Amino acid sequence: MIALIIPSERALCPYVELYTTILDQIEVAYIIIEWDRLHRNGNSKLRYRAPRIGAQMGLLEYMGYARFSKKVLEGEHIESIIVFSLPLLFALNISGGLRNRHYGLDIRDYHRSYSLPFTKRAVARAKFCAISSPGYSAWLSSSVKPTISHNAYGLVSKPLKSAQDARSSINQSQRKIMIGTIGQLKDLKVNEILLDHLGNDEKYQLVYHGEGVVEGDLQEICNKRGLSNITFTGRYQPCQEPELYAECDAISMLMTPGTVNNDTLMANRVYNSALYGVPQIAFAGTYLSKVVTYYRLGIVIESPDHLHEIDRLLAKFYDNMDDFEAGRLEFAGWVQDHQQRFKVDLLSFLSHTQVDGNP
Repeated sequence: MIALIIPSERALCPYVELYTTILDQIEVAYIIIEWDRLHRNGNSKLRYRAPRIGAQMGLLEYMGYARFSKKVLEGEHIESIIVFSLPLLFALNISGGLRNRHYGLDIRDYHRSYSLPFTKRAVARAKFCAISSPGYSAWLSSSVKPTISHNAYGLVSKPLKSAQDARSSINQSQRKIMIGTIGQLKDLKVNEILLDHLGNDEKYQLVYHGEGVVEGDLQEICNKRGLSNITFTGRYQPCQEPELYAECDAISMLMTPGTVNNDTLMANRVYNSALYGVPQIAFAGTYLSKVVTYYRLGIVIESPDHLHEIDRLLAKFYDNMDDFEAGRLEFAGWVQDHQQRFKVDLLSFLSHTQVDGNP
């Protein structure tokens, strides 16, 4: 049996489906150990609840989850473990949960714990390592040979939606340009910058679909400033995504460069924007902006001072939809090649599991 140990509740970790789909196909039994951080799910022997409720947790809470996971592992016949996230690997390593275990690692974000030699050794000992962005190779040790597992769920299983040429009406001055942020809201700084430059600008309508740790702060800023062109819709269901993307003229992929994570990650919205045919807006200086430029997936803004040029740059972008369509197809092919390699590497890891997972 395989144990998948994820750092939050399953609904907030859609990437785990990349694993369960393959495990189901090859009929390998597995359990998913999850962390109900917000206490909004029922009790389960595989679900941990810390005394404190919150989206962001510290070392003490991680250690509590690690001890809980270790106890679950000791009560099951586990042959292999896949640990999701660097801080969870760090906590499990300290608690002894990885001792004499055949384990793999899935990295979706950079974490400062990786700067510790203790963590780097644990990463190096993993028999399998998946990363969600090729950009992460910039900070991973050269001794780690990762496989790429993109946060691309629909892009590898569904046909690309036709880009909406009707958006050429973006050139009409009487129509507001709809810029969407769809997914978890967690970057306060860059969204403050966006509100500073485009708040109450009659050319734009900004819409936030989703929830996250900065949602309340952003709403408070909008209320204090009396910003009338900003909308928050809250949590949504995955089945609503197609219509949410369809209503947007562009998707904000804006991240302030200068941090390890922002400089190297690939966010979920990159793939959904390509799938649904909506161009992206990114700041220059990140790995993501290089991908957007290379595959012609949207526009790249040099700095916050150039945000007022979005209307002009989008109008120019929409004048060349054929290039956008070609770029989307190339991007989908690139992602699919990586996902095929990921499947091969995961199957190889599973084929070398220990006979006895409970030493």
